[in-house]
Amino acid sequence: MTQFRNVSPIGDLDVPALGQIVEAGEVFNVPDELHDYFAAQPENFAPTAPPAPPEKPSKPDKPAEQPVDPPAASGTDEPATGDDPKEGDK
Repeated sequence: MTQFRNVSPIGDLDVPALGQIVEAGEVFNVPDELHDYFAAQPENFAPTAPPAPPEKPSKPDKPAEQPVDPPAASGTDEPATGDDPKEGDK
């Protein structure tokens, strides 16, 4: 079951599909099988928002842990200097 509101600029509407007169601004129930019929007429009928679920007590937010990138593997524990130590031995 869905709810719609009569938003027609004409005002009250006789709605044969429901067998009733829907007053201007009135919220009314629509069976699921008629949902598309009313949704196709947005100038006359506006779907109402479903009731919001009750809010649960919120827990304090934890700060997000930032991933830590591992240091780049160079194959040696010494910092790179750009000099090849073997060249000086010749």
